[in-house]
Amino acid sequence: MHALLAPLVADLRPREGGWASASLVESIRQVVLGMVAVWQGLMVLAAWVSEGAAAWPLIAACAGLGIVAVLAISAVPAIPVWPMPIAMVYLALHAYLSSGDLDSVLVFAACWQINFAGCAFGLTLLRPFVVPVVLAVAASVSISILVALPQWGADLPVSIIVTQTSIILALRYGLPPLFALARRTDLEERRSALAVERAEIAQRANRQIAEEARVLHDTAVNTLGAIANGGAGTADPERVRIQCARDLAVLEELRSDRAAPARDGGPLGEALAASWIPVRRTGPSDAELAAAVAAEDPRAVAGFAGAVREALTNAAKHSGAPELEVAIAVDARALTVEVRDRGVGFDPGSVQMRGLAHSVQERADEHGFSARVESTPRRGARVVLVLPFGRPADTPETDAESAVRVERTIRGMLRRAALLWAVGVTMVSVILSVSNPVNHTIFAVILVAVMAGCCVWGRLVPEASHPRWTGVLLALAPSAIFVCAALNSEFGSAQAVHWQALAPTAPFVLLLSRRDLRRTIWPATTLWVVTVAAILLLGLPLSADAMAIVVLAAVVGLGFGLVWDRFQAAVDRLCTDTAASEQRTFRANLETRAARAAQRTYLRWIDTGLEPAMRVLRDIVEARRSAQQGETRADCATEELYLRQVIQIDPQLTHLGPSVFPAMRRAHDRGIALTLRLGDQDAADRETGQAIAQEMIAVIDDSSADDRVTATLFPVSEGLQLTLVRKPERVLTAAGDLPGAGGPVMVQRMFQARPYVDV
Repeated sequence: MHALLAPLVADLRPREGGWASASLVESIRQVVLGMVAVWQGLMVLAAWVSEGAAAWPLIAACAGLGIVAVLAISAVPAIPVWPMPIAMVYLALHAYLSSGDLDSVLVFAACWQINFAGCAFGLTLLRPFVVPVVLAVAASVSISILVALPQWGADLPVSIIVTQTSIILALRYGLPPLFALARRTDLEERRSALAVERAEIAQRANRQIAEEARVLHDTAVNTLGAIANGGAGTADPERVRIQCARDLAVLEELRSDRAAPARDGGPLGEALAASWIPVRRTGPSDAELAAAVAAEDPRAVAGFAGAVREALTNAAKHSGAPELEVAIAVDARALTVEVRDRGVGFDPGSVQMRGLAHSVQERADEHGFSARVESTPRRGARVVLVLPFGRPADTPETDAESAVRVERTIRGMLRRAALLWAVGVTMVSVILSVSNPVNHTIFAVILVAVMAGCCVWGRLVPEASHPRWTGVLLALAPSAIFVCAALNSEFGSAQAVHWQALAPTAPFVLLLSRRDLRRTIWPATTLWVVTVAAILLLGLPLSADAMAIVVLAAVVGLGFGLVWDRFQAAVDRLCTDTAASEQRTFRANLETRAARAAQRTYLRWIDTGLEPAMRVLRDIVEARRSAQQGETRADCATEELYLRQVIQIDPQLTHLGPSVFPAMRRAHDRGIALTLRLGDQDAADRETGQAIAQEMIAVIDDSSADDRVTATLFPVSEGLQLTLVRKPERVLTAAGDLPGAGGPVMVQRMFQARPYVDV
């Protein structure tokens, strides 16, 4: 019983409306206002036809209400809708009293004025008290008619109460599923947006960390390695100090709190100035380069700049050439940078190009530019980088994907709304046919049967299925129902106030809602108009008023069809515009949140411990050390090895990576050689990652500076297995649970990969 009565007292107002709920509410509001405005024009015509100039107060009031409704649609959207149904009821009652003729056109129009007022109440007053309000208004109108026009009898007053009750019940039971569909769509949108946001922020943060790792590789790691190996580029002490100063600035920036996304490769001009050895450059200036790439995706440009810098530093470190050649070319399609050296060269088939593969090719794959490396032993090397112009920036969802999703939602919503309307109108027709003796005819039975058949067909037959038969049925049904309603009231000559003028709209709105049957709408409309014209030409209405009632009944049905078409257009337009606006807002907010996540990546580099490497570089810059000294080269080799291990930790290891940094720092500070093999599988959570790190720290604390510790983490069927090996003497073999195992060496823990970073 509660489930049966709940819709009558439900508050249908969207609580946290997304674009679907907001668009549905606004579409209904605009359509109701349009219906009010159009019907007031018909009331003006009906009053003029029935009463002439004597009805000027009613004509003026109806015209004024229509103007207010038109203004409320767009010009003054703050005008409330709820007073308009009240005004419509008052004007309808005034029309009854002004006419006094039950069979007049004005009374027929006033009946439909009250019906539309009930629809307007139910569609716009979504609060729990709408049902008693409509019933109270209907009762007051009926009582007023009984008191003021007793000669009309009780038939019309009872019909008003029954019709208004049927309308509000149909709306209260029909609207909740429609609003539920909109709310479900909004909920799915929020869930999808949250998932996209998490994934995108994680991806951006991981890209940021990966790019910063490449920057670290291209600068400090390469410099430390060159000094450790005594490369040709270290022969000039002044150039070494300049390069160390640059790299020290990079490390300081990595460890600093950044208000914007990190370096991400730096500008092209800075990258082109990153070489240790002289560069002979041809092509556009830095300013011209900046202008050429101004319209491109900043992340792609930054990645391209990082690749240029690595090509230069790699050549300076390994080629042994006295200078480098850089040729830059810009055209309408691409930016091309060619780095050439005339040094020792290498055989690409026999040399593992770790630096170029890690720093250059990964950037090219990630940002969509091309990289080509050519070299011949003793004849130098050539790296060609090409950045194509016009490549769109990466977004969490493309406009095409968003449009398809919104279109699918709109079509589902409109089909559901059309079916609910058709079922509701059919239920009202059944109630009116049963409750009123005037409708106890075979024509009323046929009318209801055709309506019910269309509802069943529209529910069971999906779109694009049997379009020919569906189109024929829905095109013929409105005219057939109209003829049955006309026969039931003797073509407007008897009890015209009971004419079910909205009954033909049941199949007509089903037809309008089918995108696959759009070509059938005009034939169906033409057939309806021809049917009305045939009734008039055959002289079936017995009076001028009856003819006017036939025309007005057709206007009610066809006019509502136009209103429904406008409703569909409003839903389509508002959903599309609102969804696009929300998508723009989402992307803007996502950029902000992604920037904040990128800003916090500096914590990673603080945790890794860059201070020893920075001290070595600072000592060289300040001439406290010489790059040619054996001790300096040894320290540089140690720091290079440590930093290479740091940058090889996958950013995707969001739980494990940050947890093992303290263990790495402890081993580094104690002079213990620690080798990590972590793979690409993350720990289940931060606690598990920290527990694994504690096992590593326990072994490190038990080791001396002469020991070498190797930590290998790999997945097994039960979870993760950690193997710790301490050389040269013994392999620790104790096993235990986490945390708190005694003398742990091998630890097994179940885990699952995480698709996003907790930020």
